[in-house]
Amino acid sequence: TAIGQATAKHLPQVSLQIRAGTDADQRKDLFDSRHNTISAQIYLKIPIFSGFTAFSERSEAIEHKLSQSEKLQSTLGSIRQELTRTYGILVLSRERVNSELINIKLTSKKIQTARQLYQAGRAKLTDLLDSFSQDVIAKRNLADSQQKYLSSLYKLKALTGDDHDLL
Repeated sequence: TAIGQATAKHLPQVSLQIRAGTDADQRKDLFDSRHNTISAQIYLKIPIFSGFTAFSERSEAIEHKLSQSEKLQSTLGSIRQELTRTYGILVLSRERVNSELINIKLTSKKIQTARQLYQAGRAKLTDLLDSFSQDVIAKRNLADSQQKYLSSLYKLKALTGDDHDLL
């Protein structure tokens, strides 16, 4: 990470070099141990004063990480609020669908009653037409409620990442 890299600039660095070779000038002397050489070197670099660049790089990396963390928390908060709002709409629209289904049953009974009363001569034609009009309005309200319910359901699925079966 950027913080780790900036912090590492303050730490000592160690490196090791090992060399092996021979200084034989003829092939028969190649495997003679008197002519083989092995050397090892250890390098230690201690940053006594690296200036304020490493410190400022580390500070910038920490600030960037905090900024990204705050952005993430803000985004998660917005998503939670949108989930809560969408779920509330989903519940309300489902209740509205149920009430509109009951309303359609009532308007159907009202049509039957108005038709019987009209045929018996105890109701006017406008009463019968009003009951048909109320039935059409109830069906339109049901369609609106179902559309709002499905819309909020799909939005909720998309917000929760469960949108693979929406298409």
